[in-house]
Amino acid sequence: MKNGILKTTVALLLAFSLVTGFAACGSNNENEDDSSEKVNSTLETNENDVSENDDGNIFFGSYEQDNDTSNGKEPIEWIVLEEKDGKAFVLSKYALDAEPYNTVQEKTTWESCSLRKWLNEDFYNEAFSDEEKDNIEVTDVKAEANPRHKSNQGNDTQDKIFLLSINEVKTYFDDDEARICSVTAYGKTQGPEGVPVGREYDGACLWWLRTIGIAGIYAGSVYEHGGYNPYGDYVDAGNRCIRPAMWIELG
Repeated sequence: MKNGILKTTVALLLAFSLVTGFAACGSNNENEDDSSEKVNSTLETNENDVSENDDGNIFFGSYEQDNDTSNGKEPIEWIVLEEKDGKAFVLSKYALDAEPYNTVQEKTTWESCSLRKWLNEDFYNEAFSDEEKDNIEVTDVKAEANPRHKSNQGNDTQDKIFLLSINEVKTYFDDDEARICSVTAYGKTQGPEGVPVGREYDGACLWWLRTIGIAGIYAGSVYEHGGYNPYGDYVDAGNRCIRPAMWIELG
């Protein structure tokens, strides 16, 4: 009799355990589904927001960078140069492309050069969604004097995307090393014959500044080693790299 009661008790316990286990499994699956929905919802919500990494840099917009168009464009990483009133002044961490300052070797200024038009039309439309464009500020861009040469800088402009001036790279970077910049795999392929990079500086490139050099057919730049060049390079040099700058709302 005792054996019969024991067997019945064990059977009931096993049955209870199975039911409980199935219930627990169902509960875990529901939690996983809820978590997935929350993650997907968060991704959808933050798709056009500004995100930040551990270095304090932010990701905003996207552009071809790995030179593999089959996997789509990559998020653009930006260095935050200044924050003020809920807005950030940012510069691309990497040189993203290569373009001449002006397509023709003639006297020009930032106001009239072809690169200004390329940044505010071609690059702007390629790199940012309509929602992201709403976060980009129209900036009063100053036609700052070249600190060493009395060249004509033209007039102030209003731009969404622009280049740094010589005075700004002196202000926002402590030394030459901080100004050293690598070009993306895609950017390296641009220009008439590709972009030359400095071997001793780990693939660093020359990048344009908006300041006119010694005369109107030259524009300032930053060397591979990070020093700035107030004399400038010929404006129609097609293998100088682009580091876009802009003010954005952090929202």
